[in-house]
Amino acid sequence: MTSVQSILLAVPALLASFGAVADIQQRIIGGVESSIDRWPSMAALVAASNGTATLYQRQFCGGNLIDERWVLSAAHCFFQEDTLTSGWTQIPAEAIRVVLGTDNLLDDAEELVVTNIITHPDYEPGNNSSPNDIALIELANTSEVPAARVNTGSIATGTEAVVMGWGATRYDPFTQEPSNFPTFLREVEVPVVSNSTCNASSSYSGLITSTQMCAGEQAGGKDSCSGDSGGPLMIEENGEYVQAGIVSFGNGCALANYYGVYTRVSSFVDWIDDYVGNGISGSGVPSGGSDNRDKSDGLGAGFIGLYAMLLLAGLLRGRRPGKSYRSKP
Repeated sequence: MTSVQSILLAVPALLASFGAVADIQQRIIGGVESSIDRWPSMAALVAASNGTATLYQRQFCGGNLIDERWVLSAAHCFFQEDTLTSGWTQIPAEAIRVVLGTDNLLDDAEELVVTNIITHPDYEPGNNSSPNDIALIELANTSEVPAARVNTGSIATGTEAVVMGWGATRYDPFTQEPSNFPTFLREVEVPVVSNSTCNASSSYSGLITSTQMCAGEQAGGKDSCSGDSGGPLMIEENGEYVQAGIVSFGNGCALANYYGVYTRVSSFVDWIDDYVGNGISGSGVPSGGSDNRDKSDGLGAGFIGLYAMLLLAGLLRGRRPGKSYRSKP
Protein backbone atom coordinates (compact mmCIF):
# COMPACT_ATOMS: atom_id res chain seq x y z
CA MET A 1 0.00 0.00 0.00
CA THR A 2 1.37 3.43 -0.91
CA SER A 3 1.79 6.19 1.65
CA VAL A 4 -0.84 8.26 -0.17
CA GLN A 5 -3.34 5.40 0.06
CA SER A 6 -2.60 5.07 3.75
CA ILE A 7 -3.29 8.76 4.31
CA LEU A 8 -6.54 8.67 2.35
CA LEU A 9 -7.72 5.63 4.27
CA ALA A 10 -7.03 7.53 7.47
CA VAL A 11 -9.32 10.43 6.55
CA PRO A 12 -12.64 8.73 7.54
CA ALA A 13 -11.12 7.76 10.87
CA LEU A 14 -9.89 11.31 11.29
CA LEU A 15 -13.34 12.73 10.70
CA ALA A 16 -14.84 10.19 13.06
CA SER A 17 -12.29 11.19 15.66
CA PHE A 18 -13.85 14.63 15.86
CA GLY A 19 -16.55 12.92 17.93
CA ALA A 20 -13.92 11.75 20.38
CA VAL A 21 -12.53 15.26 20.51
CA ALA A 22 -15.95 16.50 21.56
CA ASP A 23 -15.73 14.21 24.60
CA ILE A 24 -12.80 16.21 25.98
CA GLN A 25 -13.51 19.74 24.81
CA GLN A 26 -13.90 22.39 27.46
CA ARG A 27 -16.61 24.82 28.42
CA ILE A 28 -17.40 27.60 30.95
CA ILE A 29 -17.05 26.46 34.58
CA GLY A 30 -19.47 27.57 37.31
CA GLY A 31 -21.80 29.33 34.89
CA VAL A 32 -25.25 29.03 33.38
CA GLU A 33 -26.72 28.36 29.97
CA SER A 34 -26.78 31.51 27.86
CA SER A 35 -28.34 32.68 24.61
CA ILE A 36 -27.27 34.21 21.33
CA ASP A 37 -30.07 36.72 21.90
CA ARG A 38 -28.06 38.00 24.84
CA TRP A 39 -24.68 37.89 23.06
CA PRO A 40 -25.41 38.37 19.35
CA SER A 41 -21.78 39.07 18.42
CA MET A 42 -20.51 35.77 19.87
CA ALA A 43 -18.79 33.59 17.28
CA ALA A 44 -17.83 29.92 17.20
CA LEU A 45 -14.67 29.03 15.30
CA VAL A 46 -14.93 25.63 13.65
CA ALA A 47 -12.81 23.46 11.42
CA ALA A 48 -13.91 23.57 7.79
CA SER A 49 -15.51 20.29 6.78
CA ASN A 50 -16.97 18.32 3.91
CA GLY A 51 -20.24 18.22 5.84
CA THR A 52 -19.82 14.95 7.75
CA ALA A 53 -19.16 16.46 11.19
CA THR A 54 -21.37 18.76 13.28
CA LEU A 55 -20.45 22.22 14.48
CA TYR A 56 -20.18 20.75 17.97
CA GLN A 57 -17.57 18.27 16.81
CA ARG A 58 -15.60 20.88 14.87
CA GLN A 59 -15.63 23.84 17.28
CA PHE A 60 -12.19 24.66 18.72
CA CYS A 61 -12.23 28.32 19.82
CA GLY A 62 -14.46 31.34 20.22
CA GLY A 63 -14.41 34.87 18.89
CA ASN A 64 -16.40 38.09 18.87
CA LEU A 65 -17.62 40.16 15.92
CA ILE A 66 -16.34 43.73 16.32
CA ASP A 67 -17.06 44.97 12.80
CA GLU A 68 -19.16 43.72 9.91
CA ARG A 69 -16.18 41.81 8.45
CA TRP A 70 -13.90 41.34 11.45
CA VAL A 71 -13.87 38.87 14.33
CA LEU A 72 -11.56 39.30 17.32
CA SER A 73 -9.99 36.17 18.79
CA ALA A 74 -6.79 34.77 20.36
CA ALA A 75 -3.61 34.22 18.35
CA HIS A 76 -2.89 30.85 19.92
CA CYS A 77 -6.02 29.41 18.32
CA PHE A 78 -4.28 29.54 14.94
CA PHE A 79 -0.91 27.90 15.51
CA GLN A 80 -0.01 24.23 15.42
CA GLU A 81 3.28 22.75 16.54
CA ASP A 82 5.29 21.00 13.85
CA THR A 83 6.64 17.94 15.62
CA LEU A 84 9.24 17.34 12.90
CA THR A 85 10.89 20.74 13.12
CA SER A 86 9.81 21.74 16.65
CA GLY A 87 8.57 24.94 15.05
CA TRP A 88 5.10 26.42 14.76
CA THR A 89 2.86 26.75 11.71
CA GLN A 90 -0.05 29.13 11.34
CA ILE A 91 -3.26 27.43 10.29
CA PRO A 92 -4.39 28.64 6.84
CA ALA A 93 -7.54 30.73 6.61
CA GLU A 94 -9.24 28.16 4.36
CA ALA A 95 -9.02 25.58 7.16
CA ILE A 96 -11.55 27.35 9.39
CA ARG A 97 -15.04 28.83 9.30
CA VAL A 98 -16.78 31.37 11.54
CA VAL A 99 -20.28 30.66 12.81
CA LEU A 100 -22.53 33.49 13.98
CA GLY A 101 -26.15 33.54 15.06
CA THR A 102 -26.40 30.27 16.97
CA ASP A 103 -26.03 29.24 20.61
CA ASN A 104 -26.55 25.50 20.00
CA LEU A 105 -23.74 23.78 18.15
CA LEU A 106 -26.07 20.97 17.11
CA ASP A 107 -28.17 23.41 15.08
CA ASP A 108 -27.59 24.18 11.43
CA ALA A 109 -26.05 27.59 10.92
CA GLU A 110 -24.27 29.44 8.17
CA GLU A 111 -20.51 28.91 8.14
CA LEU A 112 -18.77 32.07 7.03
CA VAL A 113 -15.69 31.85 4.82
CA VAL A 114 -12.49 33.35 6.20
CA THR A 115 -10.09 35.18 3.86
CA ASN A 116 -7.38 36.21 6.29
CA ILE A 117 -6.11 35.49 9.80
CA ILE A 118 -3.93 38.25 11.24
CA THR A 119 -2.03 37.42 14.40
CA HIS A 120 -0.15 40.05 16.38
CA PRO A 121 3.46 40.33 15.16
CA ASP A 122 4.82 40.10 18.71
CA TYR A 123 2.89 36.98 19.62
CA GLU A 124 5.21 34.08 20.47
CA PRO A 125 3.82 30.69 19.37
CA GLY A 126 4.52 28.07 21.99
CA ASN A 127 4.78 30.61 24.81
CA ASN A 128 1.73 29.66 26.89
CA SER A 129 1.65 33.08 28.53
CA SER A 130 2.48 35.33 25.57
CA PRO A 131 1.22 38.86 26.33
CA ASN A 132 0.25 39.50 22.69
CA ASP A 133 -2.31 36.72 22.33
CA ILE A 134 -4.65 38.47 19.92
CA ALA A 135 -5.80 37.88 16.34
CA LEU A 136 -8.18 39.32 13.78
CA ILE A 137 -10.20 37.15 11.43
CA GLU A 138 -11.32 38.75 8.18
CA LEU A 139 -14.56 37.42 6.70
CA ALA A 140 -15.07 37.05 2.97
CA ASN A 141 -18.41 38.85 3.18
CA THR A 142 -20.00 41.33 5.54
CA SER A 143 -22.26 40.10 8.32
CA GLU A 144 -25.58 41.63 9.33
CA VAL A 145 -25.02 40.57 12.93
CA PRO A 146 -24.67 43.59 15.26
CA ALA A 147 -21.00 43.99 16.13
CA ALA A 148 -19.82 44.61 19.68
CA ARG A 149 -17.82 47.64 20.72
CA VAL A 150 -14.46 47.23 22.41
CA ASN A 151 -13.29 48.84 25.61
CA THR A 152 -10.71 51.58 25.08
CA GLY A 153 -10.06 52.72 28.65
CA SER A 154 -9.12 51.52 32.11
CA ILE A 155 -11.25 49.05 34.07
CA ALA A 156 -11.72 49.30 37.81
CA THR A 157 -10.81 46.36 40.01
CA GLY A 158 -13.95 44.53 41.07
CA THR A 159 -15.88 45.36 37.89
CA GLU A 160 -18.27 42.53 37.14
CA ALA A 161 -17.47 40.94 33.80
CA VAL A 162 -19.11 38.16 31.82
CA VAL A 163 -17.22 35.53 29.85
CA MET A 164 -18.93 33.06 27.55
CA GLY A 165 -18.14 30.14 25.30
CA TRP A 166 -18.48 26.47 24.52
CA GLY A 167 -15.81 25.32 27.02
CA ALA A 168 -15.69 22.73 29.88
CA THR A 169 -18.04 22.79 32.83
CA ARG A 170 -15.69 20.65 34.92
CA TYR A 171 -11.92 20.42 35.39
CA ASP A 172 -9.94 17.77 37.27
CA PRO A 173 -6.87 19.43 38.85
CA PHE A 174 -5.14 16.08 39.34
CA THR A 175 -5.41 14.72 35.81
CA GLN A 176 -5.60 18.23 34.28
CA GLU A 177 -8.47 17.00 32.15
CA PRO A 178 -11.70 18.89 31.48
CA SER A 179 -15.07 17.19 31.12
CA ASN A 180 -18.83 17.77 30.67
CA PHE A 181 -19.54 19.47 27.40
CA PRO A 182 -23.02 20.85 26.77
CA THR A 183 -23.81 21.91 23.23
CA PHE A 184 -25.32 25.24 24.30
CA LEU A 185 -23.44 28.48 24.84
CA ARG A 186 -22.70 29.15 28.51
CA GLU A 187 -21.67 32.24 30.46
CA VAL A 188 -20.34 33.09 33.91
CA GLU A 189 -19.88 36.34 35.83
CA VAL A 190 -16.39 36.96 37.18
CA PRO A 191 -14.96 40.07 38.88
CA VAL A 192 -11.98 41.85 37.36
CA VAL A 193 -8.88 41.36 39.51
CA SER A 194 -5.98 43.80 39.70
CA ASN A 195 -2.73 42.80 38.02
CA SER A 196 -0.94 43.15 41.36
CA THR A 197 -3.25 40.56 42.90
CA CYS A 198 -2.85 38.30 39.89
CA ASN A 199 0.93 38.66 40.12
CA ALA A 200 1.11 37.68 43.79
CA SER A 201 3.48 34.87 44.75
CA SER A 202 0.44 32.70 45.53
CA SER A 203 -0.86 33.22 41.99
CA TYR A 204 1.07 33.97 38.77
CA SER A 205 4.12 35.41 40.57
CA GLY A 206 4.90 38.34 38.26
CA LEU A 207 3.99 36.64 34.98
CA ILE A 208 1.12 38.96 34.03
CA THR A 209 1.97 42.07 31.98
CA SER A 210 0.15 45.36 31.49
CA THR A 211 -1.33 44.09 28.20
CA GLN A 212 -3.08 41.29 30.07
CA MET A 213 -5.82 41.27 32.69
CA CYS A 214 -7.25 38.78 35.14
CA ALA A 215 -10.75 37.91 36.27
CA GLY A 216 -12.20 35.35 38.63
CA GLU A 217 -12.79 34.43 42.26
CA GLN A 218 -9.92 33.92 44.70
CA ALA A 219 -11.67 30.79 45.96
CA GLY A 220 -12.01 29.49 42.42
CA GLY A 221 -15.10 27.79 41.08
CA LYS A 222 -15.91 30.25 38.28
CA ASP A 223 -13.76 30.56 35.19
CA SER A 224 -13.34 30.16 31.48
CA CYS A 225 -11.52 27.01 30.38
CA SER A 226 -9.96 25.43 27.31
CA GLY A 227 -12.37 25.54 24.40
CA ASP A 228 -13.37 29.06 25.47
CA SER A 229 -10.13 30.47 24.01
CA GLY A 230 -10.57 33.53 21.86
CA GLY A 231 -13.98 34.32 23.27
CA PRO A 232 -14.85 37.71 24.77
CA LEU A 233 -14.77 39.01 28.32
CA MET A 234 -17.52 41.63 28.39
CA ILE A 235 -18.14 44.52 30.80
CA GLU A 236 -21.03 46.95 31.01
CA GLU A 237 -20.48 50.57 30.00
CA ASN A 238 -23.27 53.14 29.78
CA GLY A 239 -26.02 50.57 29.39
CA GLU A 240 -24.32 48.28 26.91
CA TYR A 241 -21.73 45.52 26.98
CA VAL A 242 -18.32 46.11 25.42
CA GLN A 243 -15.42 43.71 25.01
CA ALA A 244 -12.68 44.16 27.59
CA GLY A 245 -10.71 40.95 27.20
CA ILE A 246 -9.99 37.85 25.13
CA VAL A 247 -9.83 34.42 26.76
CA SER A 248 -6.15 33.46 26.74
CA PHE A 249 -4.78 31.08 29.37
CA GLY A 250 -4.82 29.95 32.98
CA ASN A 251 -3.19 27.58 35.43
CA GLY A 252 -5.82 24.88 35.24
CA CYS A 253 -9.40 26.13 35.31
CA ALA A 254 -11.34 27.65 38.22
CA LEU A 255 -8.62 26.78 40.75
CA ALA A 256 -8.21 28.81 43.96
CA ASN A 257 -5.77 31.74 43.58
CA TYR A 258 -5.36 31.12 39.85
CA TYR A 259 -7.54 33.54 37.95
CA GLY A 260 -8.39 33.41 34.29
CA VAL A 261 -5.95 35.45 32.21
CA TYR A 262 -7.23 37.56 29.32
CA THR A 263 -5.65 39.69 26.63
CA ARG A 264 -6.44 43.32 27.55
CA VAL A 265 -8.20 44.64 24.45
CA SER A 266 -7.64 48.32 25.25
CA SER A 267 -3.88 47.75 24.88
CA PHE A 268 -4.34 46.81 21.24
CA VAL A 269 -6.87 49.38 20.01
CA ASP A 270 -4.41 51.05 17.64
CA TRP A 271 -3.30 47.70 16.20
CA ILE A 272 -6.90 46.62 15.68
CA ASP A 273 -7.81 49.93 14.09
CA ASP A 274 -4.94 49.60 11.61
CA TYR A 275 -6.91 46.77 10.02
CA VAL A 276 -10.53 47.46 10.84
CA GLY A 277 -10.02 51.11 9.99
CA ASN A 278 -13.22 52.69 11.28
CA GLY A 279 -12.50 53.34 14.92
CA ILE A 280 -13.81 49.84 15.86
CA SER A 281 -16.91 51.48 17.27
CA GLY A 282 -19.19 48.52 16.64
CA SER A 283 -22.88 48.93 17.28
CA GLY A 284 -22.88 47.82 20.91
CA VAL A 285 -24.64 44.97 22.65
CA PRO A 286 -27.54 46.31 24.76
CA SER A 287 -27.41 45.14 28.37
CA GLY A 288 -30.88 43.68 28.00
CA GLY A 289 -29.80 41.69 24.96
CA SER A 290 -31.31 41.74 21.50
CA ASP A 291 -31.03 39.75 18.31
CA ASN A 292 -32.03 41.31 15.00
CA ARG A 293 -30.39 38.85 12.67
CA ASP A 294 -31.72 36.05 10.56
CA LYS A 295 -30.62 32.52 11.31
CA SER A 296 -29.90 30.73 8.07
CA ASP A 297 -29.82 27.12 7.05
CA GLY A 298 -26.43 25.43 7.13
CA LEU A 299 -24.24 25.86 4.09
CA GLY A 300 -21.71 23.28 3.02
CA ALA A 301 -18.32 24.49 4.19
CA GLY A 302 -16.54 22.73 1.36
CA PHE A 303 -13.70 20.28 1.55
CA ILE A 304 -10.41 21.69 2.76
CA GLY A 305 -7.01 20.33 1.81
CA LEU A 306 -5.84 17.20 3.56
CA TYR A 307 -2.92 19.16 4.99
CA ALA A 308 -5.22 21.72 6.58
CA MET A 309 -7.51 19.02 7.95
CA LEU A 310 -4.66 17.13 9.59
CA LEU A 311 -3.21 20.37 10.92
CA LEU A 312 -6.47 21.43 12.51
CA ALA A 313 -7.11 17.98 13.95
CA GLY A 314 -3.75 18.28 15.65
CA LEU A 315 -4.76 21.64 17.11
CA LEU A 316 -7.92 20.19 18.56
CA ARG A 317 -5.79 17.83 20.61
CA GLY A 318 -3.17 20.40 21.54
CA ARG A 319 -3.83 20.93 25.25
CA ARG A 320 -0.76 21.52 27.39
CA PRO A 321 -0.43 20.86 31.14
CA GLY A 322 0.07 23.55 33.76
CA LYS A 323 -0.36 27.12 32.56
CA SER A 324 -2.23 26.25 29.41
CA TYR A 325 -4.10 27.98 26.66
CA ARG A 326 -7.83 27.58 26.57
CA SER A 327 -8.39 26.25 23.07
CA LYS A 328 -9.98 22.86 22.64
CA PRO A 329 -7.54 19.99 23.18
